[in-house]
Amino acid sequence: MKSPFHAAILACFILLGCEQSTEPIEQGLPQLDATVDGKAVWYSPDQQFLLAVDSYADAGYQWDWEISDTLVVALVGDPSYKANNPNVCGGLCTATFRFRTNMSGICVVHLIEHQRWMKDVAPRATVKFSVVVR
Repeated sequence: MKSPFHAAILACFILLGCEQSTEPIEQGLPQLDATVDGKAVWYSPDQQFLLAVDSYADAGYQWDWEISDTLVVALVGDPSYKANNPNVCGGLCTATFRFRTNMSGICVVHLIEHQRWMKDVAPRATVKFSVVVR
């Protein structure tokens, strides 16, 4: 029979809503955060940038996104999640999105954090910004 200690450790892993990213975050890439909401950012074609936002994944919240023109900007891979305090089960995480600019133009990136099953409930958080590629 397993000890209560082992059961507690197992419970922490099960309840842990955030996980360490399997993809390394490249140092030196421009990084945005939620303060970009309502603003415009400018990049050159074929440039990558990151967006890091708080995430409450352990409470069932997920970030969904919409990009108005994926010919201008595209999401690269899936977002990565990292626990803000790896010594605590659950809690606040950082979700990092990697984007790549493709061609000149303007598009809008809109993200919402919500519990997908709660259809008539406003999102917990939103981030919406314009990307100008020249």
